[in-house]
Amino acid sequence: MRFSLPEWIAALEKSVYAAWITRAFGVLVIAVVTLFIWALVRRAAQRARLRFEALHAQLAEGDPRESIAAAQRLTALHLVVNSARYVLFGAAILLIFSQLNLLKPDSLLFPAGFLGAALGLGGQNLVRDVVAGLFIVFEGQFAVGDYVKINGVAGRVHEVGLRVTSLRDELGQIHFFPNGAITTVARSARSAAEFWLWVPVSATANRDEVIAATQAALSDFDAIFDVWPDETSLTEPSNEGSRLRFLLQVQPARTALVREKLPARVASALEAAGLKNEAGATVELTAAPAD
Repeated sequence: MRFSLPEWIAALEKSVYAAWITRAFGVLVIAVVTLFIWALVRRAAQRARLRFEALHAQLAEGDPRESIAAAQRLTALHLVVNSARYVLFGAAILLIFSQLNLLKPDSLLFPAGFLGAALGLGGQNLVRDVVAGLFIVFEGQFAVGDYVKINGVAGRVHEVGLRVTSLRDELGQIHFFPNGAITTVARSARSAAEFWLWVPVSATANRDEVIAATQAALSDFDAIFDVWPDETSLTEPSNEGSRLRFLLQVQPARTALVREKLPARVASALEAAGLKNEAGATVELTAAPAD
């Protein structure tokens, strides 16, 4: 059977359309399967994250080492999820290229060329960020929920990713730092920091009045800045000669604020209550020695 030229053209167009329809269907199937797998991974990760967060909150008041381990597991979970995302979507892109005949399954020329182009366009920084992220997690430098200062920016660690670490500051802004570009990190203690507040008592002052005025100032300071972890942070002071010593437990994120503002506020409260200090006597705040 012979075909005329128009019939050949029609058959050719039909075969081309069929091939493109087949390829488009294959791409659609790959995309749907990839998104379905990613939804399952995210769901499993969310359940694990909730369990780790609950465990971290439960252990926060117990053994600090167990709390730190829970925080590190939470950080490692974020890292695994980010790694799975890169691998899953990278594999999906390669499969789509193969489906569109842009990449032959038995050829490594395209992946090698793609890798070479990536390295030439800044892949070295990518490798540096990934390696630095792995060291951050496995060395336990900091974990999700820690209060840190990264490159001069203070806040709480929001996420530690495979390439980027995000930090939420006190204003709610989220700062992103490539892991390889993190040069300085200052991490606050994971447990409450302890300080001694030294309050001078003049020879003519009533100690009970000084204690009451100081405790009122501490309570007001906490109401404004939320510095004490719980109600047991404020205990009865001890007598140290001509001074009273208050033991304070401070939230790690508030230590700088307490050092800067608390002594002056307590001194102002004592003066407002008519309890002036003797000449040269000042309210001081020092770090309590470790047991």
